[in-house]
Amino acid sequence: MLDQNGWLETGKYSFRKSGPLPFCRGMASVSFDDIFETAYSIGAHELEKRGLRGSFYLVTNYTKNSIPGYATEIELKTLITAGHEVGSHTSSETRLTTLDDAKLNAELQESKSYLAGLGASVQGIAWPYGDYDARVMAVAEKDYTYARTSLDGLNDRAGDAWHIKIFPVTSTTTDEALLQAVEDAAVTRTWVVFLFHKLGDPVGADPYLTSAIQYKKLMDRLIKGDVDNVTVYEGLSAAGWIQ
Repeated sequence: MLDQNGWLETGKYSFRKSGPLPFCRGMASVSFDDIFETAYSIGAHELEKRGLRGSFYLVTNYTKNSIPGYATEIELKTLITAGHEVGSHTSSETRLTTLDDAKLNAELQESKSYLAGLGASVQGIAWPYGDYDARVMAVAEKDYTYARTSLDGLNDRAGDAWHIKIFPVTSTTTDEALLQAVEDAAVTRTWVVFLFHKLGDPVGADPYLTSAIQYKKLMDRLIKGDVDNVTVYEGLSAAGWIQ
């Protein structure tokens, strides 16, 4: 089976319809990549207003170098203190499969070390551009507990800690699609992991900018009680993928 973008040559094969292997209850996680300032000022704020928590995957060089538009160290420390999960999106958001072993180790280890210095208990990594292979995963397993991919879909008991699927939210995602994803997780007792980047008022053709109004609608849906809000790391424990 394919676990990343690409192709697979097979001999004899057939298709059959199969249903999900359910958990005890449906789960929903809210995650952000890069950690733009709006992920903190809008994303975390709206979660906390409703007693929810999210997972934030940081490109550490953006914050270390005070790049405008990204969360500051003070804001990251506030996220950690508030009980959100903070994980790695590497040091420089480079395609990891293109790096030699030394540079690959540096991207993974320096990111984790920096976040630990801010007070984060770093367990997870989100692959930049969804780019990974067996070598990258083997190196990451030395420093991390899990990986969140860019593969689209709901997670069920057939999954594992190194192949966590997502629901990617872009500027073209509709309210109906977001709310239906929660409904699907509740009914099938699966786990949906939403991936956001920026929040605000969509302008131009930026695919990574999601309407703050739409985001708030999702937050209001998550507190109805038919799915459990979990950080990604908490979801792993609930799924039985880690001890």
